[in-house]
Amino acid sequence: MPARARSAERGVIEIAVSAIALVEVLARDRTSGIDDQRVRDFFDNDYILLVNVDKHLGDFARRLMLTGHSGLKPLDAIHLATACIANVDEFHTFDDRLLALDGAIDRLDGTRLIVKKPAVPAPPAPLLDEIERGRGRR
Repeated sequence: MPARARSAERGVIEIAVSAIALVEVLARDRTSGIDDQRVRDFFDNDYILLVNVDKHLGDFARRLMLTGHSGLKPLDAIHLATACIANVDEFHTFDDRLLALDGAIDRLDGTRLIVKKPAVPAPPAPLLDEIERGRGRR
């Protein structure tokens, strides 16, 4: 089991993610053959906080796009808004466009959002690892 999953299971970390991730995990290949139950089981862990996309979050994401962050794609804006509303300690990404926003966005609590790359080498996320295996890439 990857170290991140063990840390999450022990309650050391919590993973906050937008509910759109339930669908987005299959965005690259809808015919990947991934078992729906496995996806549901992965997101049904106590250490994963699913944040609903509601009017408040949508308004926050739209404001990000309209006020100095106009280059954001809608889904990226939703993920950033999710992190800000959930007041996460760190937002992890490998996307250089999002990494450039480190310290530029206020979280709901008024502090700046830290945007950084995950520790490398990092163990693969269990669901992503399964998706890649299902596509014959591992």
